[in-house]
Order: sequence, then structure tokens, then C-alpha cells
Amino acid sequence: EGPINQTSSYLVAGRYSYLGFVLAQVLKDEPAFNLTVAPSFGDLAGIYKKKFSNGDEFKLLSILSHDELKFVLNEPLREDPGLRGEFSNTTDFYRLIPKWERRLSGGEAWRASIGFGQDKFRVNAGEDFLDVQNLVLTQRTEWEKKFRSDWTSYLGVDTRLGQAEVAFKLPGRNNQGGVDNPFSSGETVERSIKQDEMLIGPYWRNRIKAEDSRWTLMPSVRLDYFNKTEEILPQPRFAARFDQNSSLFYKAAVGLCFQPPEPQETSPGFGNPDLDSPRSWHFTTGFEKDFRNGSTSGYTLQTNLFYRRFEKLVVSSQSTVVRNGAIEFERYNNDGKGRAYGAEFLVRFEKRPWSGWLSYTLSRSHREEPGQSEYLFEYDQTHNVNIVGAYEAKNNWRYSSRLRYVTGNPVTPVVGSVFDADNDVYIPKRGPFYSERNSAFVQLDFRIDKTWVYDTWLLNAYLDIQNVTNQKNSEGIRYSYNYAQKRDVMGLPVIPTFGVRGEF
Repeated sequence: EGPINQTSSYLVAGRYSYLGFVLAQVLKDEPAFNLTVAPSFGDLAGIYKKKFSNGDEFKLLSILSHDELKFVLNEPLREDPGLRGEFSNTTDFYRLIPKWERRLSGGEAWRASIGFGQDKFRVNAGEDFLDVQNLVLTQRTEWEKKFRSDWTSYLGVDTRLGQAEVAFKLPGRNNQGGVDNPFSSGETVERSIKQDEMLIGPYWRNRIKAEDSRWTLMPSVRLDYFNKTEEILPQPRFAARFDQNSSLFYKAAVGLCFQPPEPQETSPGFGNPDLDSPRSWHFTTGFEKDFRNGSTSGYTLQTNLFYRRFEKLVVSSQSTVVRNGAIEFERYNNDGKGRAYGAEFLVRFEKRPWSGWLSYTLSRSHREEPGQSEYLFEYDQTHNVNIVGAYEAKNNWRYSSRLRYVTGNPVTPVVGSVFDADNDVYIPKRGPFYSERNSAFVQLDFRIDKTWVYDTWLLNAYLDIQNVTNQKNSEGIRYSYNYAQKRDVMGLPVIPTFGVRGEF
């Protein structure tokens, strides 16, 4: 990055992974597994900025990315004999985003941006495949106006237009409780679908704070239109802040949010085109306290209590409905609901040469659906703790460490199986949904940095060791072909990384 002249500048960045080349060498002698293209990713980004004398600023952002993996499974898996052949996964996308901002006198400003791009996603799984191509056009326009010294208003609109072409040949999937049936046990469906997407969301935000008041009020409203569900959805939101003094303030917010169903959930013939958009109510309150008394050394504390209520969630359905005079499976409906609640704490500390922070989240998330008693959400994490510390030593040496502890994700136990003679596989029998957990995740990381300062540039070298204690963290469960035995799928072992970086 650097300047072009006094009013414009540029940035160009790119990267490419080398992990795939290492993995290819590790697996080259595996007889049942032939890696034809190692996992790789690369991306390229560019930014151009230009300031004009009349207060205008122009910015052009471009992004390009490519990910690819290909391998051949020469021998069928005993757990699922239908899995063999060539497998691949390729993801590509690009975006071109010009932005323009004009600032006028009197606290008035205009901002506008437009983004154009394409997403491509291709999966081959033996004889089955999924091919998705999506053209995307987005725009955002916002007008900012300071009507009085105590009132600033923002009026804008977000728009997203998309055209997706989806072709697939896939077996029907049953993963109730997060446990998948064997791939080859589902009835194969082959279709080609073309869908248009339109999301329009005008909004109005306000910030009101009188000079002699300790209150700051932030009322807002958003109105979303989703063409998939043909809904117009108002979403009121309100936030407030009270400044007790210069080192302590309280905050609270409430709001309603909507999200359209996923494309596969509303696709004719594969989902339910009559779905509504799920919604959620969000409530939060908390405070922030600065204990430093105007100094740069000491502690700060942030706390939040939160509660969220989810309604009309999309869940799988085995019921039948009448569509176009024919009886067919409903596949999905909006009979799900849920709730999540908890507390967050963040303590920061700085007293040279020491610095660090401690964060802790205590949370609970539940879901409900017909035919099931209330169960934990599959990503529920009761405890999430992060401790980070750093020490700035002499001669530009820096030592830092991080400790993480996270409660293991809930899992659904498999209590038995039934043999499917037609497909030569066993079908799992599930116990209560998400009634057990993986073991907790614990990881300690350590890093050493050294910086050399020269007249016109800097050189930094580092040694980063992740999972110093080589903790065996479980990331999932793998069952035997008949579900009679199971074992944990472990995460990465200790990983040392060395790197250098130069700044000119």
C-alpha cells in the first residue's frame, strides 16, 4: 500500500496457502485415498481511494477468492458402501464495490455504495453433485442530517438482488438431532432450479442527546421486503444509554429482527415454498466502568445480560400437504421456536510492560419443535472463557499467551441401529436430542515476537505455538458401520509456526 499523490492512495494484497502441498506428501502413500488436488485457497484484494476538494471521497474495493479440494476414494467405506469415486469441492467468488461519500456544511452527509459479483460453489460426491451459481447486486444509500445539536438522523435503504441457478443430484438427507443417516440410504433427487432473490430494507436511525442531559436515546425502525416469502416486515428497535459520570454508564436495547428462509428450504419440489420468515426478539442491558481515573494504567469492565426469543423457526417435517391438487410431503414448516439467554463479562488490564484481558460468557440456548421435548441447541456453549496476557520486554521482545476453555457442544446419542437391506447400511436410532456433550475444549497458546528497527523499515520475526500442551480436543464422534462402537474425532495437535514480516 502507498500514496499515489496527495489526494489518492492504493492497497493491493494477496495470499496463497501452502498447507495443501504438505498434506499431499503426507497422504501420497495412502492406498485407499488418492489426493488429486491438495486443499488450497488463494485470494486477492485491491483498494483505491480518492479525495476531492469539494468534500467528496471515492473508494473502490475489489475482492477475488478461490478454494479447491479434490480426491478419489478408491475403496468404498464400510460405514457407507455408496461412498466411492471422485470427490471435490470448489468455491469461487468476486466482488467489485465502489463507494462514494459527500460531506456538506451543517452536519449533512450522503453515502452510497453498490456491489456487483458472483458466487460459485460446486460439490461432487461420487455420482452425486451440487452446482450453485449466484449473481449478486447490492446497494446501500444513506443520508445523515444533524437537525439540532442534540439530534442526528440517518435515513437509508439496503437492497440485495440475486439470481441463482442450482443444479443437483442428491439423496434426501435425514440428520435429525445432528446425526446423519448413511449417505446412500436416502432417495436420490435430481433437479435444476432457477431462483430470483430480492431484499429491500429502508431504515431510519436517530441519535438524540441533549447537552444538559445524561441520557442518549437511539430509536430506529427498519422495513424489510423478502420476495421469497412475499412479506413486508416492520422491525422497531430502541436503545438507550445513561451516563452516571465520566467513568460509568449504563445501556439497554430491544429490537425485532427477521431473516428469510434458506434457498433450499423454500425451493419448489425440494422444500416448502409456503414458509414464512423466522423472527427473533432481542433484549440486552449492561454497564461499562473505567477504574483508571484518567490514567492509562488500570482496569476497565464491561458487562451485558441478554435474552433472545426465537419464533417461527424452520424445522423438518414429515407431514403431508396438498399443493396444486396433489398430496406431497411438507418437508419444512415454521413450527420451531426457541430462546437464548446469558451474561457476558470483559475485563481489560494495562500497566506497562504488562497488558491483557479476560472474557467470560455464560449462556444457554434451547429449541422446541413438534414431537420433541425442549432440547439444547446444537451449538449451545454454557461456558466460554478466554484469558490473554502479554509482556513487553527490553530490546523490542514481546511474550504473549492465550488460554481458552469452552464447554463441549451438545450431541445426540445413538442408542442402536436398524439394518437397511435395500442399501446394505445400518440406520441409526437416536436418543433424546442433544442430551449429551462432547468433552470441553481447552487450549493454551504461546507466542514470542522480536522486532528490529531500521532507518526506513521494520523487521519482525515470531514463533507461534498453538496447543502447547498438545490437548486432545474432541470435535465430533465417528461411529462404526453398525453404530455399535464410537470414537472421538480429535482436533489438531501442537502446531509450531515461524514467520517473518517486513514493513517499508
